Amino acid sequence: MRAFLATLLLAPLGLVAQQERTCLLRVAWWDPPATTPGPTLALGDGNEPRTFSPQVMNFATEVRHIGGDVASLRMREVTKDDKGRDVVRWNPFGDVALPRGEDTFGVVLLADAAGKRGAGRAFPLSNTAFPMGGVRLVNLSNREMLLGISGRATRVPAGGTVTHPRTFAKPEIAEVTVLAAVGGEQQPVFSTKSQFSDLYRLVVFVIEVPGSEPARFEVRTIVDYPQPDPKPLVPATPAAKAPAGR
Repeated sequence: MRAFLATLLLAPLGLVAQQERTCLLRVAWWDPPATTPGPTLALGDGNEPRTFSPQVMNFATEVRHIGGDVASLRMREVTKDDKGRDVVRWNPFGDVALPRGEDTFGVVLLADAAGKRGAGRAFPLSNTAFPMGGVRLVNLSNREMLLGISGRATRVPAGGTVTHPRTFAKPEIAEVTVLAAVGGEQQPVFSTKSQFSDLYRLVVFVIEVPGSEPARFEVRTIVDYPQPDPKPLVPATPAAKAPAGR
């Protein structure tokens, strides 16, 4: 399952050098890391590593990326030298492609079974692209899906991310459903009836369990609340050499 998810989460990386930019990344693990506590990660685009430790399916962890259209992540490893002193290395972990046209992203990370390498996928998460009170479906399957709110549905293509056109401006009880196209029919995948409002937004992630027959799906959700207003995103400065071992 992990190898399958890594394939889904790892976006194609362009080989053409891009102009530097500054982005705010809100990072979460898909699954709990293999070690406890979880590993310390850092962005590899500066002299000093900007460290962070994501939570599981929670976008509370924020870090700024200053660089091109790919954020390179590194993982902290501590070993001992022959005199018993700590030696800290920042090893490559994985890359995350950042689509153009946005400067705030939610990033979902997945590590391999050993917890040493991984992959990530970024989704626009600005309040403009995805306002509070909204409901978004991230379709990580190869099937078309329907995202419905109280009977009104919108199509979500295979591998696509779509925000439902309805936004809750005040508290309201509503039902959110997800249906998948399976064998010419719409198969229920997810349903929840709850009170929605403009105090938070809901992100629903759906993948198909590989090899399942009949088709089965795995669903994860993130209830995202407003974060304190970040400092303005200043123009990027030239990126220095990535953090190396010391």
